[in-house]
Amino acid sequence: EELMAYAECVLSDPKNFCIQFCALLLRSKLEKLKSKKVERAMMQVEVLTDQMKTDSAEATNRLQLFYSTPMPPFWIVEKELANLLLSLGSTKSALEVFLRLEMWEECIFCYKQLQRNDKALEIIDKQLEKGETPLLLCLKGDVTNEPQYYEKAWELSEHHSARAKRSLGYYYFQKKEYKTCIPHLLESVEIDSLEQRVWFFLGHSATQLEDYELAAKSYRTLINLDPDSFEAWNNLSNAYIRLNDKLRAWRTLQEAIKCNF
Repeated sequence: EELMAYAECVLSDPKNFCIQFCALLLRSKLEKLKSKKVERAMMQVEVLTDQMKTDSAEATNRLQLFYSTPMPPFWIVEKELANLLLSLGSTKSALEVFLRLEMWEECIFCYKQLQRNDKALEIIDKQLEKGETPLLLCLKGDVTNEPQYYEKAWELSEHHSARAKRSLGYYYFQKKEYKTCIPHLLESVEIDSLEQRVWFFLGHSATQLEDYELAAKSYRTLINLDPDSFEAWNNLSNAYIRLNDKLRAWRTLQEAIKCNF
């Protein structure tokens, strides 16, 4: 709400192309979080992308304060448009943009949404012909649901790909092989500790194996990343109950109730 007030103030008195453009983009980013305004946000970003393609204003006017504003490159604005289209269910339209931008991970996601795994695999294989990368191998694993590609990505990255270990963890989690799942997720968070979903899966897996110390640690970390997560507070309370730490369980349950709105 505070950011929206600043954006509206700037937009109420348009004087500069770059400032106006950045303010409109900021407002669209804020409005996409509201279900009633997400369509307007999409239409606004669409106008902004069209504006970047045309030369309706002179270059001298457009370049004023260019280096003093966070003017995004063209592909960033197009990516924002594609994400908005995706959130509105226009998967095919979003896919066209992602294909043009050669954002393969997003393209694969769209094809999977459209249940066109054959097209997704075609794109991946075509890119793999140019050279193998950990990301492409992980994407192939996502499409084929075969863990060998994640393992290969992990080796190719010289044990630095959090994505590969994360995907392996998710694969075994879906199969409810929690003992196999946990080591992969732990290695993933050692490389990238900011992935909220991994901590949630790790906490759930630890709970299934009755390792409540690890479960509590996972949910505490998740809460540090997302203090308003009702599920994280609730699950942390449950872990404390299992550890017979009733005082902390009661306190965390109180926080869970606050977040359940």
